[in-house]
Parts: sequence; structure tokens; C-alpha cells
Amino acid sequence: MKIQAVMAACFGVATIAATGCATSGPAPASTLHASAPAMPTSLSRQQLARSFHRQTAQPVSVKPGADPSFALVHETAELRPDETSGAHAQERRASKIPLGLALKASSDLPEGWVFVNENMLRNEKSGLECPLMLDLDDENRRFLLQSVMQFDDKGLDVGCALESNDGGAGLTLYASFWPEMSLEESASGAVAAIAQRFTIKSQLSVPVIVIDGDKSDPLFADLEEPAAAGFDVGEINGAPYKTSVWVVKTQGWHVKARATYPQGDETSEVVAAISFAFSHLNVRAKNLAHPVTAGGEV
Repeated sequence: MKIQAVMAACFGVATIAATGCATSGPAPASTLHASAPAMPTSLSRQQLARSFHRQTAQPVSVKPGADPSFALVHETAELRPDETSGAHAQERRASKIPLGLALKASSDLPEGWVFVNENMLRNEKSGLECPLMLDLDDENRRFLLQSVMQFDDKGLDVGCALESNDGGAGLTLYASFWPEMSLEESASGAVAAIAQRFTIKSQLSVPVIVIDGDKSDPLFADLEEPAAAGFDVGEINGAPYKTSVWVVKTQGWHVKARATYPQGDETSEVVAAISFAFSHLNVRAKNLAHPVTAGGEV
């Protein structure tokens, strides 16, 4: 397996920048012979620097007048970076028990979720996987799972939110079964929802991670290409911040990652892009083997 990165140009309400927004037809589930590679839960800066090559993708236009309504419920679940500071912020974070630790101490899991291993949850319908902790080894930082979410009554629109232990960055992963919605509609709606939540000052590039595998395996054959964008949203606690979105459609599911972090925090940005890439593969693998066929429309 090889991992590479490209830089997606930014997109706004009128344009998407992507590595290409066309989706491919489903591969036959009967010939699937490899599961998705495991999402890493521990990364170092050296690994990140050694593993990724970046290029610039061309923008792809989308329809104007994007509908943000379906994405607004996701935006309300986003963890905004901690806007408190000093001792109060440290006390708040110290008193906050991350969901992952609470789940390890309890036999009760949210409905529709199972443990893959001691550090990973999986949503049974979508295949979305959520780590209890993402460890950034050489930075003395980690992302901790704070919540798992269900946005509909069928369990076909789900997500999970992680926050860095310093309160400066947030990452949320989503899987939504909307087979009739195009990637273009999903991505432009997500950006329109971001614009309602933040004051967007400018558009920024964002990395897209591509995980290459054996093309004889349907998991990697005709792998769908995502849309991605980043935005300058001004200062939080005196530091310039960026918010980014990655979206792909696979097997009727829209897989999305949202992250908000300081503009200089390249590690959080790449971790978010990696998490999105593995989420894409996990949802694709599950639904090639055991597809969902009904429900979930907005």
C-alpha cells in the first residue's frame, strides 16, 4: 500500500476544487478480496514528512445557489476550537472526560456502534471508523474522541467528533447515506453551511491524501476522487485559523471530514486528511461487501 498526497485548490459556493469530482460505478461485491487498511492511531512528524508528496489540483465548477440545509445539522455538531484561555481553559479541559475513556470503562456503546479493537469504534451500517485517540507522538499532543452522533432516525447519517487535548483543533468525521444526492451538491452545500457558521476571509489550499492499493482489488479499482477545500476564517484567541472540508461519494454514502485548526498547524491538517482517506476506504469496503439499499435521503 502506498500513500501519497495532492494539494486540492480551494472552492467556494460557486466553485469546487477537487482531484476530480466524478464518481465511479460500484465494483462487484463478490470479488472483494481485501479489507480496508487499518487507520493509524499513532503518527509522528517524521512519518508525515516522509510519506506524502503534494501536487496542485485544478478547480471544478459547481452549481450556484447551493442548499446548505442538509449540512447545517452537521455544522452545529462541529467542535469549535476552545475560545477560552489561561487557567480557566486548562481547568475546563482537565475536568472533561473524553468519550473514549468513558466507553472503555463501560459496557454500554451508542446504538449501532461496535468496538473494532480497544482504540477503534465502527458504525455497523456505514462502516465509518472512529478512533478513541489519535496520538501525535513527537508533539506531546493527541486527538481524543468527544462524541458519536446520529442525525436521523434510521442510523444512516452518523458522525464522530475528536478534539486535540490542547483545545486548539477539532476534527469531525461523517457518513451519510444520500444515494440520490451528487457529490457536487454535497460539497457545495457543505461549503454554504460553513459560510453560515464562519466569516470566510479567503480560500486556501488543503491536502488530499490518496491511498493506493492493488488495482485488482475492487476496493482500490476505480476509487472515487474527493472534493476538498480550506478557508481562512480569521483569528481565534489571537491566532489565524483555518477550517477545511473533504467530501467523497462512495456506494451511495457521502463521507465527509471537517476540521478547524490554526493555520500554522500542518500536523492537524494532514491528520484530518489522512483520517478522511481511511474513512473513505472503510465505508467503501463495508458497502461493497454489504451494501445499504434503502432510506437515508434528505
